[in-house]
Amino acid sequence: MVFVRLVLLCACTAARVVQGVDVCYSPGSLDWQSYDNELKLNGNRFDLKGLSWFGFETTNYNLYGLDKHSVDWYLDWIKAQGFNAMRLPFSQDFIQNGDKAAYLSVVQKAADRGILVMPDFHSKSAGAYTEGLSAISEGGAYGTAIATWVAVADLLKDEWNVFAGDCYNEPHDVSNAGWPTFVSFCEKVATAIWARGVSWLIVVEGTNYDCMSLGADINCAWGENLMGIRASSRSLTVGTNKVVWSPHVYGEEITSNAWSSIAWQQHWGYLVDGSYAANVADVVIGEFGTRFDSSAQQEWLTGLVNYLISIDARNTFFWCLNPNSGDTGGLLNDDWTTARDDKLALLNTLQPNPTAISYNAATEIVCVSTSSTSGTTTSSTTTSTTSSSAGGNSGGYIQIQNDNANQQWYLSINLLNVDGSACGEAVTSVSIYYNNAWVAAAQNFGDRYAWNNFGFSFKDMLPISLQITTSQRTLTLWSIITAIDKSSIFTASETICDLSSAHQAAEESQNTAGTSTKVVIIAVCAVVALLMVLSVGAFYIVHVNRKKTKQMEKVADDAFENSDDDRPATSETVHG
Repeated sequence: MVFVRLVLLCACTAARVVQGVDVCYSPGSLDWQSYDNELKLNGNRFDLKGLSWFGFETTNYNLYGLDKHSVDWYLDWIKAQGFNAMRLPFSQDFIQNGDKAAYLSVVQKAADRGILVMPDFHSKSAGAYTEGLSAISEGGAYGTAIATWVAVADLLKDEWNVFAGDCYNEPHDVSNAGWPTFVSFCEKVATAIWARGVSWLIVVEGTNYDCMSLGADINCAWGENLMGIRASSRSLTVGTNKVVWSPHVYGEEITSNAWSSIAWQQHWGYLVDGSYAANVADVVIGEFGTRFDSSAQQEWLTGLVNYLISIDARNTFFWCLNPNSGDTGGLLNDDWTTARDDKLALLNTLQPNPTAISYNAATEIVCVSTSSTSGTTTSSTTTSTTSSSAGGNSGGYIQIQNDNANQQWYLSINLLNVDGSACGEAVTSVSIYYNNAWVAAAQNFGDRYAWNNFGFSFKDMLPISLQITTSQRTLTLWSIITAIDKSSIFTASETICDLSSAHQAAEESQNTAGTSTKVVIIAVCAVVALLMVLSVGAFYIVHVNRKKTKQMEKVADDAFENSDDDRPATSETVHG
C-alpha cells in the first residue's frame, strides 16, 4: 500500500508540475512557513481567506447554529463563499471537560472540503473572553495552559489541515513593558506543541489598548497592539520562519476610538509595509468585523480593506460566521441561513483569489492550486468581473457571461472560450451549487445554459458557484458569478484545455525555471519504481523458496506417514 501511494503521488505531482496550475503533496510533506511578509506553503505564496466560527469556547461547549443546520451545511456554505480557512476557538475548560471528539469531527469535515483550521486558545474559563493572560499565568509558569496546548496538539496532530495555533486571545492585560513576557509564553507554547510532532505556525496576537504611550496617534483595540516588537526589539527566538503576527482590528463601535490608516501603520502595518526591515514574518488579521449597518461602520470596513490591499496584507480571519455576536453580527443573518452579501462583497474585494485546496481521502493526496503566471498561489475561481456587453477572449480563460435576460428569476449564462476541439475536450454538463447539491442546467442551447428559479430570486443566491463537467474532467468555480446584471462577464483562472496557449506559456516558463524540480521528481519516481521492481523480485524469490520448502516438507511428511466504533444554540452578546 505504501508503494501504491508513492506511485500515485509521483504520477499526480509530475502531471501537475507540467501543467503549472496544481501541485500535489502527501499530507506529511506540507511545510508551512512565514517569511517575505507572506504565508508560504512548500515555498509558494498562500493567499488565505478565513473566518471564525465560535461556540466551543463558550458555555455552549459546541458550535452555535447547529439547531438550524448541520456542521456539513455550514462548511459547504463557507467553501461556497471562497473561504479556505477557519479559526476555531476553544477554552481551557472545554479541553478539560468538553467533548473533544466533536471538535475533532469539525476539523476533519473541514479537511474533506479543503478548509484549513487554526485552533485558538480563547480563554481559560468557558465564555470568559475578557480574562486576559493573567488568568492562565500561574505565577509565570503557565503549566496548565501549556498542558492544554499539548492536549490540543495530541488531538489534532494527524489532521493535515491544521496549520497554525493562535497562542492566546487578546491578552489585553499585558502592559507595554510586559511584551517580552507574552513573547516568552508563546515560545513555551511553540516548544511544547512542536515536541508533540506538529509543525504548526505560531500565531501571536497584539496586547493592550495603550498604543498612544508608545507614540501612536490613536489607541488600539484589545489584541491589536504589536508596537512592542519594534519598541523592545523582542520577537520569538524559536523555530525558523514559523511566526505569524495577528492583530485584532475593530472600529469605533467596539473601541470608541477614531480610526485612520496612519494609526494602523503605527500599530502593526509597519511590520509588512517595508518600513521595519527587521521583520520578515507575515501579518494575518486575526479578527475584524462590524455590524456594517451605519455609514460610519461601512466607511471603517471599506477603509480597512483598502489599507490592507495597499500594503498587500490580504490574509485575514473575519469575525465572524455567527450572527449571535452581539456587537458585530456575522456573515449570516439572524436566521442562520441568508447571507450578508454586503460584507461578503468587501471580503471578495480584499481577497479575490484565495488559494484553492482539495484533498483526496482515497489516495491521501493534497492538491493546491498555484498561479501559472506569477508563481504565487491563487484559486481557480473568479479573477475579474466586468460589465462589458462584448464576449471577447481573455487569454483563453473560461468566461461566464450573463445572458441578456431577466437574471433575477431565470438564470441564463453563456460559456465563452470553451471550444476544446484542439485538445479533445467538450463540455458535457454545467451545474450551479444550490442547497448543498449541484443542480444541472434545466435547458441547454449550444454554449448557453439556463435554470428556472428555485422559489426565490437568483440574486439571493449570490455569489453563485459553477461546476463545468467535460469529457475528461470536472472544473469547480467557487463563487464565480457575483452579480446578475445583464451581460456581465466573469473570468476564471482555468482554460478548457490543459495545454492551451496560456498553459503552454506557463509550461515553457516552468520548464526554464523549474527543470531541477522536475528532475528531482523524476529521480524520486525512478527510485520508487526501482524499489518496486526489487520488492517484486524479492517477493518472487521468497515465494519460490517457500514453495520448495513446502514441497520438501510434504515429501518428508509422506515418508513419515508411510512408515509406522449538540447541544442547541443559545445567544452570545459579545464579539470575542
